[in-house]
Amino acid sequence: SANLTGAGLGSSAGANRELGVELDPAQAEQARAVILAWPARVIGHRDLDELLEESRRLTRTSVRGQEHELDAASALKLAEELLADARDPQRSLWLKLEYGEPGLDGWRQESWIASPKKGKPGFRPGDLVIICAKATYDCYAVVEVISDPEFQPQDYAEWAAGYTPDALARWPWINRTAPRLVPSTLMELKLEELGIRGQGLQNGHVSLKFDQFTAGVRALARLASN
Repeated sequence: SANLTGAGLGSSAGANRELGVELDPAQAEQARAVILAWPARVIGHRDLDELLEESRRLTRTSVRGQEHELDAASALKLAEELLADARDPQRSLWLKLEYGEPGLDGWRQESWIASPKKGKPGFRPGDLVIICAKATYDCYAVVEVISDPEFQPQDYAEWAAGYTPDALARWPWINRTAPRLVPSTLMELKLEELGIRGQGLQNGHVSLKFDQFTAGVRALARLASN
């Protein structure tokens, strides 16, 4: 049977060739005895959910992302890659509020965006999201969604417990993200420059039109390269 690896599932460049073997009754009984001797435990829905997410990560295509601090050339290159991806009709474009002060460092690595308990959020893998600080309405980073919505996963629950007691209850859904365009310093790009008012963000996010997303990406790249 296929192992839960890229090769075993056929998604890597060097995929495995799986082989089935027929056993006679004595060999089958020996194999059964070996298998029954393996460590085992009762599993629940949480275990299955975690296994499903791990399998998705194994077969997920790599995300083009930011690997270093930006200079003029790299900022413009990332912007052009982003805008090419944004034209993909399978992707949705968003603006997401980050509560509190802007936090650039957190978006330079894989992270997550959290959504309220009203219902399963509409973010999907491949979607592109401009991050905006709620406290200042500064738009300062672009990330790509790399997972389907997850409800209170263990690592997020542990983080929330040490951050703020009610975070897990108020924002129980998360989507994991990878960096796509994160400047080295905070950029002076305000929410209204994208044609969006804060009153339209009651749920903490809003869908963007292509021209709004383009304006944000180009402004960030221009500011990062100055």
